[in-house]
Amino acid sequence: MKINKFLILSIIFIAIAVCISILDDFFRDFLDDSIIVLVFYIFGIGGIILDIIALRHHKRESNKFSIYSVSLVILIVVTTLFLIVMPPCQCGSRPKARDARIQSDMYQLRLIAEDYYENNNSYTGFEKDPIAIKIRDDIIEMKGTNLIISISPDGKQYCAEVLLNKEGWFCVDDTSTAKEYNGNPKCSSDYFSCENETADWQIYRNEEYGFEIKYPADFMPHQLSSSGILFRVGFWDKNCSMECGSVEISIRAEEGKTFQQIKEEAESNYSLLFSKNIGLEETTVDGKQAYIQPGYEFRLGGFTVVDEKYIYDISRWYSEKDVPEELFNQMLSTFRFLE
Repeated sequence: MKINKFLILSIIFIAIAVCISILDDFFRDFLDDSIIVLVFYIFGIGGIILDIIALRHHKRESNKFSIYSVSLVILIVVTTLFLIVMPPCQCGSRPKARDARIQSDMYQLRLIAEDYYENNNSYTGFEKDPIAIKIRDDIIEMKGTNLIISISPDGKQYCAEVLLNKEGWFCVDDTSTAKEYNGNPKCSSDYFSCENETADWQIYRNEEYGFEIKYPADFMPHQLSSSGILFRVGFWDKNCSMECGSVEISIRAEEGKTFQQIKEEAESNYSLLFSKNIGLEETTVDGKQAYIQPGYEFRLGGFTVVDEKYIYDISRWYSEKDVPEELFNQMLSTFRFLE
């Protein structure tokens, strides 16, 4: 039995179509789904056409319906069924299935974060939890990209976002947000929420001491005075006065001391104040070294940030009406050093 060239070409075409179907994940890294599907059908249908030509060519040479003819008919039927049942990309169902799994992973990540916070009173470090690492690996395996897990310096806020296979992002945060976004959510290395709740806030900018911070539209800044302080500004609700709590920024001279010297000096002062050894947790604020201040009397705590020239104390102060801790953290997340 002589095998004609049309059958050989048919087998090559069908083999290429099979490879495209099996390796579609590989091709999707650099080709659009529609192009992959188009090439798949070109080779698949091309293989069927070549089979038909081979069958007709064989019938012209032999009037008998031989095993060779039956084999060609079976090959045509099987190839046709294969093109129907096993197209690459599954018309978008595979990316959708991967995205559904990514979203499930993100929901699971949120549960892990909440359990971690309940046990540690902080989100700091939850991304290193073995289950969280496993979830991140699974998201990467499902081709989720640009995964970010951002945790606030005080460990009280977090957000996580990922770019899905299809157009859109999925984001979760500590406010129970867990949803898909058409555009990139606000979650970033210095913003700890999926949605920008500070969009309508005002900006306080100080060129002399090189910083800016956003504050709520119903707050007002007030320049304050204090001995031993180079500069001091407070922010509180414009509809009240002394009964309102505030967020304050005080600036001191750095005096050539290193961050560790400043921190150790503060630890010594706090140890005397509380009559016990106090260790201050280190963190960063806008990329600068900082430590977390404990609360005492009317000061509810805050952060001390050390720059090359100045020391910035950013604190939350209590009065009859308190500034919520969440609002303080939102303001802190907008603190920037001017270039």
